[in-house]
This record gives sequence, C-alpha cells and structure tokens, in this order.
Amino acid sequence: MPTYEYMCRCGTVWDEVRTIKGRNSICCPKCGSMPPHVYQIFTTPRNIIPDMPAYYDRGMGRGEDGKGVHIRGRKHRRDEMRKRGLVEAGDESTIRKAKELLSEHAERNRP
Repeated sequence: MPTYEYMCRCGTVWDEVRTIKGRNSICCPKCGSMPPHVYQIFTTPRNIIPDMPAYYDRGMGRGEDGKGVHIRGRKHRRDEMRKRGLVEAGDESTIRKAKELLSEHAERNRP
C-alpha cells in the first residue's frame, strides 16, 4: 500500500499508509475537515522483494534444450526442486540433518 502525505486547509501535515480506494476517505486529525488535500504520494512499497529473473539451472539436470532447467521464479524453482527430490541448502530440516550426520561422524571417529 502506498503512503500518502496529507495537508489540510488548517495547515496540519501528516502521512498515512492507505489503500488506493481509501485514500480520500479520511479526516484531518486536528480540525476534522474532510477530505484533506493529498500533498504527496510515496508509492515505494515497503519490504517487498521482487521475484528473481528467469535463468537456466544446470544443477538440476539438463532440460529439453540441453541448457539446463529453465527457472521462471522462486515458486517455480521450489516446485522444480520438490519434483526432483531436492531441498534448499539453508532449509531447517537440511541443517538439522547435517548436524546429525556431523555428530554421528564425530562419535565414530573418537579414539
């Protein structure tokens, strides 16, 4: 949602995060007049990470074109990995399994 900066006729200036439809249904917090003038719109979304660009992943095998598997985004990558029985390197279950394997290895190699 965009952040709107409002300026009322009484001189009060404030900003609020509002939906586009609800941007004009607001009253001035000081004098109560409605609707105040939208002074400035900050349209930069907060904390939104854009999806990754498409690429070929050769680590998942060869695709029909021989270049690798064509990945079209994060969700597609997760689906392709799940389909092939692969897991993310930073996945909690993978980290837990790696710690178990390391502790088993340490137990076997103790003098």
